[in-house]
Amino acid sequence: MWKHFELQEVGIPEDCIQLILTTRDRAVCQKMLCQKEIKVEPLPYNDAWTLFVDTLGSNLSPSREPIARCIVKECKGLPLAIVVTAGSMRAVDADYGWKDRLEKLRQPQALQQDMQTGVFPILQHSYSCLDPKKQRCLLLCALYPEDKKIDRKELIEFYIDEGVIHGDDREEMHDEGHQLLDELEKACLLERLGGIIVRMHDVIRDMAICIMSADKSCMVKSGLHLDDVPDDPDEWFPNLQKVSLMYNDIEEVPSSISPNCPRLSTLLLNGCRGLREIPGCFFERIGGLKVINLSDTSITEVPESITNLEKLRALILNQCSELSLLPSLEKLTSLRKLDLRGCSEIKEVPDGLGMLVNLTYLDLLWTGIEKIPDGVIKIESLRINGEQPELIEGQPPPPLKHLVGGLYLTRLKLLDIAYCEEVESIVGAEAVAGESPHAFSQLESINITGCPKMKNVVGPQLLPRLQNLRDILIEGPSDMEEIIVMPSPRPFPTATLTRLEEIESLRINGEQPELIEGQPPPPLKHLVGGLYLTRLKLLDIAYCEEVESIVGAEAVAGESPHAFSQLESINITGCPKMKNVVGPQLLPRLQNLRDILIEGPSDMEEIIVMPSPRPFPTATSALLLTKICVNECDKMKRVLTLELFMLLPNLQKISVSGCEQMKEVIGHELERGGGAMVGNNATSSLLLPSPQPFPAATSALLPFLTEIYVYRCHEMKRVLTLELFMLLPNLEEISVNYCKQMKEVIGHELEHGGGASSLLLPPYASSADQSKARQLTLILHNLEELESICSWTGLRDLIHVIEIRNCPKLKRIEMLDGIFASSPPSLKKIRLQDREWWESLEWNHPEAKTALLPYVSIEYV
Repeated sequence: MWKHFELQEVGIPEDCIQLILTTRDRAVCQKMLCQKEIKVEPLPYNDAWTLFVDTLGSNLSPSREPIARCIVKECKGLPLAIVVTAGSMRAVDADYGWKDRLEKLRQPQALQQDMQTGVFPILQHSYSCLDPKKQRCLLLCALYPEDKKIDRKELIEFYIDEGVIHGDDREEMHDEGHQLLDELEKACLLERLGGIIVRMHDVIRDMAICIMSADKSCMVKSGLHLDDVPDDPDEWFPNLQKVSLMYNDIEEVPSSISPNCPRLSTLLLNGCRGLREIPGCFFERIGGLKVINLSDTSITEVPESITNLEKLRALILNQCSELSLLPSLEKLTSLRKLDLRGCSEIKEVPDGLGMLVNLTYLDLLWTGIEKIPDGVIKIESLRINGEQPELIEGQPPPPLKHLVGGLYLTRLKLLDIAYCEEVESIVGAEAVAGESPHAFSQLESINITGCPKMKNVVGPQLLPRLQNLRDILIEGPSDMEEIIVMPSPRPFPTATLTRLEEIESLRINGEQPELIEGQPPPPLKHLVGGLYLTRLKLLDIAYCEEVESIVGAEAVAGESPHAFSQLESINITGCPKMKNVVGPQLLPRLQNLRDILIEGPSDMEEIIVMPSPRPFPTATSALLLTKICVNECDKMKRVLTLELFMLLPNLQKISVSGCEQMKEVIGHELERGGGAMVGNNATSSLLLPSPQPFPAATSALLPFLTEIYVYRCHEMKRVLTLELFMLLPNLEEISVNYCKQMKEVIGHELEHGGGASSLLLPPYASSADQSKARQLTLILHNLEELESICSWTGLRDLIHVIEIRNCPKLKRIEMLDGIFASSPPSLKKIRLQDREWWESLEWNHPEAKTALLPYVSIEYV
């Protein structure tokens, strides 16, 4: 299928059918609302070889088999290529003919007719279904070497350089680039390898090169280990537009080569690490160049003739560690991007930089540049780094103390300062009063890393200018005591000052990537005093050993009531003195909080602290929180208490790891007093704030909670009581691993009462809807004291998958040990590691073991 359709439009009923479809575009599956998607991977080598031999249909001589196996490898598991290639080999009788076909398969530019006529037209239909922009993106990927793993960000920057993506906001352009790559992946034309890496299948690349070479507008010789630049004049066609010689072994460009290619717009020599010299004559007759990439080469200077390339938009020289000389750039008035990252021998900004009125991207990370000149007006991205990628012993850092003196950075959007040990501030106290009032007005992100003498990020001189600041990232070590310094005397916040509300991301880190021994942590104790962070979405605090809370008790009462109202994620890492994440001052503001992540070590005992006196939660006070993850909080005994349930109706996942004192995931008791007893004296009781009644047995306290994960919590003896389990109607997975004292997974009653709880009385406990609503997965690994999973036989109808490994004291699976009229309705699999353990289980009803045997799967790990 190439596009989706509505089933009823072609007379297919929506219910009571099973519909199977195949497509090359995952978007079709999504639009057709497919319940399950199965990606067809390339054939494994053994299967590919079998398909080749079967298609060949004749005996293969021993002398040809090694060649045939190499041919199969070149097809890279693509069945279509294997079938066409094997069919074409039937008429090849001589061994040299087989060798010739293998060599041609290894050379995309010399593809045999069978591939061009039998394979590419079929694959090209996928290409033809793309819009022109996606087609250009796909073809640009083919300029990289075969099997090259390409960083998505690098590829998107290439798209921007080529003009495929354009706009005024680089972040928005990157968002568009990621969307384009996602669409190519869904169309199975690119393959995702991990989070940020993509790769193009060899046969798809060959097809793309074939398309580009049809009008002789491209020369693609990347990754072929060439020692020399092609010097045959017949290869440098006058209508060439793109030349890719990247990742070869070229050491120099001969002075005899001066291509006459007036339409050439892109020249890629990046990754030719041995390349040391390019003669000036090389650029004399290719005046239409727009993109030149010489990154990761060993050139020592850029030829003077490059200054005549008036159409040049991107000059990429990053990681040219030997480069020390650049010509004047004043004639390159079309230049938008200059990337000098890692050019450690460049000591001064090139002459003429101030004349580049269209320059929007300047990367000076890991250079030796000490001073930025005046007059650079339109730069959108500025990176300065005082440390080389491989730090030279004794190399002094740039003596830069204040970034800004007389700069007029009215369009700067990203400011990144790293490992500049002498920098004290962005704007010095001596900043000229007459400087452009719009300087920094477009700044959106500030990243500060390893600047130990920096006193603050936003000083009083800079504060009035930051109308569009959204992100602040601070990575220590640093003696910084304040992030934002208000002017003195402090004016009542005006429209200008409150534009700090626009900040969307704030990261603070008190530890260098490689922590220096004895380095003191930042003395920051409370993050917020007089901030007005009404649009903050991400708050990330790491390795700040003195931080005690996000909002101090002295927080100004008159602060904006909307501060933190847009906050979605809080990440706390290595803050041992932090008492809680959400304190009573912060709690009423977090209407949009979704994620809390806590990484210890930490002495934190509570995550959320209710105000005192404690108001009963209402629908308007409920949080949108969906996930709580707690790691290495040794003093925390429980993640939640019942009184917080009403605040967290949207909670979906609870994850607890390495919390030595954790006794229960959800505490079932409140503080004594001031509560209402539920039930009667003969039954277990639960406390809730009076005068509100406890929810009826048919209600749910955490209606969307689907997953509970527990790992290395050695004081925990039980995950949930059965009473609590019954109030979690959508719980789908409980995973427990390495908990030394875990005795049971789901207990049958609360410890502080006797008799049966009223919560287990009909209609809820016996509701037929339970088995329809729930399919529970239990994953139990390495629980050396586990004796029981759950004794309630009603759990039998809810179990979907149960996985048990290394639980030596577990002798019975009680909820499955009974006489039943039919098989468990939702049971799909019982995964075990040890068949002997299964055989040793004790059964009151041996016929239950026989009935369950078809579901047992032994999976050795």
